[in-house]
Amino acid sequence: MRTAVLLFAAVVLASPASAQQTTQPEFRSFGYARLGYGAAFADRVGSAPAMGLGYRGEFKTHALDISFLNFTIDSDAYDGGRVFAGSSLKLQVLRFLDPEADRSMYIGGGLSWGHVSVGRDSPLGSYIPGWHGSGLQGEFSTGYEFRGNTPLRVFLQADIGVPFFRAHSDAYGYRVGPTFVPVSRDQRYIPSAAVSLGMGWDARKRRR
Repeated sequence: MRTAVLLFAAVVLASPASAQQTTQPEFRSFGYARLGYGAAFADRVGSAPAMGLGYRGEFKTHALDISFLNFTIDSDAYDGGRVFAGSSLKLQVLRFLDPEADRSMYIGGGLSWGHVSVGRDSPLGSYIPGWHGSGLQGEFSTGYEFRGNTPLRVFLQADIGVPFFRAHSDAYGYRVGPTFVPVSRDQRYIPSAAVSLGMGWDARKRRR
């Protein structure tokens, strides 16, 4: 998947700097799915495949984007490698930098309900289950969308999630016998980021 995203980015960068000017419709909308690669920044950077689903309604200069299940997921439990970070629901407003062209960069931001569950290394003689938490977080995005007059919608997008909540981690150590008991609780902010390729279809355009 990383190879596909990098190849798509190379094609975008190789495109002419001046896109063909077209007359954009007043409003259009489409559902989409995204696949890519992301990371969570805890004690160490944990990277994993990323995914997301969403719906985008576009005017000439702005768009409203509602997405869900935007997660970076890796279930590897060995050596603290577990990664689960992202948002269950995200709402953003996007602004197109070249609204009259058939392809344009865009920037935007919004809010989401974020979740994080990231593994940690456990020192000898103790057990640390990892970071976990959920709450409100800020979202920042930039991307490049092909806005041609076709039902197919394609975009490349980079996202950063900045949590307003602190994830927490309880450390357990030996006290008496083999029984683990809690000895400390740590807290920290764990931001996340992802780069993904999105594809969608405007069903209304097909019916016309």
